[in-house]
Order: sequence, then C-alpha cells, then structure tokens
Amino acid sequence: MKKKLKGEERTFSLLLVALWVVFIGVTSVSLISVIDRLPPFRIKEIIVSGNERINFEDIKESVYKAQDESFAVSREALLRELTRKYGRRVGDVKIEREMSLEGVSLKVVVEERKPVAKVKVGKKLYLIDKEGNLFEAIEGENTEGLVDLKAYDLDKLLDNFDKLYRYVIDTKASVHNIVVKRDRIEIFTGQRKIILPPLDLLSQSVRRRLNVIYNYSQGKVDLRYDRFILIR
Repeated sequence: MKKKLKGEERTFSLLLVALWVVFIGVTSVSLISVIDRLPPFRIKEIIVSGNERINFEDIKESVYKAQDESFAVSREALLRELTRKYGRRVGDVKIEREMSLEGVSLKVVVEERKPVAKVKVGKKLYLIDKEGNLFEAIEGENTEGLVDLKAYDLDKLLDNFDKLYRYVIDTKASVHNIVVKRDRIEIFTGQRKIILPPLDLLSQSVRRRLNVIYNYSQGKVDLRYDRFILIR
C-alpha cells in the first residue's frame, strides 16, 4: 500500500513540475507580449541616412526582422538582414538609439559601396566597387560613367580587381571599356585602344606609363613591354 502511495505521489509531483513549466512558458510569452506593447520598449521612429539606392521601406523591414528576444537591434543582425536582400552592396551599418517614454528612436546610417565598373553576367548586370566586391544592379539604376568590363574569367577578375583599379582604372587615361583576355588586357579610351599585360603582370610601371600617354592622340598603343611604349 505504501509503495502504491509513493508511486502516486511521484506521479503527482511530476505532473506539478510539468504544469509549472507550462505556466512559466505561457507567462513568459505573455510578459514579452506585454513588454513589447509598453511605449518605452517600442520603436517609435526609424531615421535612415546614407542610403542612395537601398529603399527606406526595405531598411525599416530589416530593422524589425533583426530584433532579438529583448527587442534590441544589433549592428550585426541588421547588416545580415540587409546583405540577405542586397548582397555586397551594403558595406556597413551604424545604429544610434535614443530612449524616451514614448519609445525608441533608431538612427540608422547605411554605407553603400560605390561602384566603379559594371559587368554583364548572362542577362544580369552587376556592379563592382574598387575593392572587387560584386553586387547586382538595381532595376533602373543609372550606370552611366562606370567602366564597362568584359572578362574571360570573372573569378580571376575579382581576385585581381584591386590591381586593375589601382594601375588602370584610377589613372588619367579616362578608361571607358576594358576587355580582359588570357594573354593581355585591352582598354578603350574614346577612339583609342591600349594594350596592357595580363592581370597577373599589372604593376606600378603600367600605371606610370598610362599617365604618360593619357593625352596621346594615336589610335593604338601597346604597353605590354616593360619600359617601352609602342605606338602604331
């Protein structure tokens, strides 16, 4: 009889523990819901700056998605949400908070990467910043003035893009188009064609010679040979 009572007491204790866990869970959810409705914990307004192409509504939506269980929004979580939608176009974000009885004011500063070139992959147009970050162009985005790129190997182009920018694009040559081939690079500045060494061999010497001949009027210039400038 005693063993039976002990068994029943044990079952009853386990039932009480289970009910207590359920009660705590329900209470926690209810408490979170209540806290979320309290003005000091709500986001009263979102002020965004720095965005040029990224839509404000997308940033606002990303802010709410980035909230954690305590309703806080971290820089890392917001950057992750924006990157999910816009890829590498978003370089960084900064968040400032101002608390008041009416709610929280969030100031979000978005750093968008500045494209210097464009490249078409299939039917999609992509942009590249000076560090070689590739991101998709937004529909209707004005890409006039960006260097038009064609490359036999996109991955190799991106791996070496810092050199292409430093030694070719960021010069006095006013480059309009670049065609990257296996054995050479062809650049076009208006009506003039300039032949350069392949990506692997780009150097300060190429940049120096480009700056020397930038105002030459000849139709074709070959800079593949170190210390020599062949004009045809």
